[in-house]
Amino acid sequence: MTSSGKAVATRQFWLRVKSTLASLYFASMFFVLGPAAVLYLSRQHPWQLGTIYAVVPGVVLIVAANLWVVRLVGQFIRFGDGTHVPIDPPRRFVATDSYRWTRNPMYSAYVVIAIGEALLFQSVALVFYASTLWLIAHLYVVFREEPLLAERFGDSYRQYLAQVPRWGLPPVCVEQRRTK
Repeated sequence: MTSSGKAVATRQFWLRVKSTLASLYFASMFFVLGPAAVLYLSRQHPWQLGTIYAVVPGVVLIVAANLWVVRLVGQFIRFGDGTHVPIDPPRRFVATDSYRWTRNPMYSAYVVIAIGEALLFQSVALVFYASTLWLIAHLYVVFREEPLLAERFGDSYRQYLAQVPRWGLPPVCVEQRRTK
């Protein structure tokens, strides 16, 4: 392996380590401690699950969304040469896979996880928590993230903004929108 190949491999390794640690921190704060606090404050015991008809879809959503997040984090490392967190943002613009259909698939996955938790515990309070997470993500995207990305990636990002919806639509709708 050449020295540049070793440097790339070393960087990829450390990007994976940083992404894993950041993901574990984020997940523990927003998908363990946050929902536990919401359940506690709403006087619902954190281990009191809903009926099987709510638990199964809730678990399916949580698992599927977490697998989606893992895939998205991998895309940032592989194609963006960076992480999904501000400590080491992507050096290259990533517009592959899920990013072709929505500009914010990772935030969408996080909201799906929170909705899955609301189903799992059959908690209206967690539905409000999921809604609050989405609202915070939306405000952050609109007022902070999109302007920074437009500054960093220039015209390619501005073109992406014009072609891909912020929160996504089914691919058929996106294709119809692009042809108009």
